[in-house]
Amino acid sequence: MDLQQIFQDYGDFFLEVDNQIAVAICVAVVAVWVWSGCFASSVAETRLHGPLIHFIAGLAIPIVYPLIILIALPYRTVKETVAASTLEEMIEHVDGPPPAEMLPAAAIGGDSSIGLIDPDMLEVTTSFGESYFKHRAVDSAGRALGPYAITVGGEELRAERIVEVLQNVVVIEIASTGGEGQTLRIPYDKIDNCVEVHD
Repeated sequence: MDLQQIFQDYGDFFLEVDNQIAVAICVAVVAVWVWSGCFASSVAETRLHGPLIHFIAGLAIPIVYPLIILIALPYRTVKETVAASTLEEMIEHVDGPPPAEMLPAAAIGGDSSIGLIDPDMLEVTTSFGESYFKHRAVDSAGRALGPYAITVGGEELRAERIVEVLQNVVVIEIASTGGEGQTLRIPYDKIDNCVEVHD
């Protein structure tokens, strides 16, 4: 069988009206099936839930599942997703000095330097990473915190708010002359200092 005969057979198949209708129905069913999974995944992701499981559920229960989660799936804040991390992750990503109750107390009448923390060492050991900015992006109600003064390469930037915290960079919004905010992506290793500005 040659190539021309194969194309002729497929052409004859698709020219029959009954076959065209069957193919159109199959294409429509597959499109709605895939759309259902994608829509369920999108709804879950916008509400800060894992999209994969909702994509699979949307494929398993097309049309009905996306409509159900559109109504019933609650919104989660960034703070809730950070709180959902395991204790082990929190131990690995602790930033800043230890809490006061974990510091050894200075003995009365003893050497007064024992148990005290050198403030110069705190500045050196503070790392500005992903967990540092996650805890400073929003408050417990999910509202954006700020503004911050971020020093990058000796130049100070005023960040009106932290837009997004990614694995290697933090995305901040700075005020521009036109009144609209401009976003900047700053790698963590380029950040020298970050302090909250109290106007």
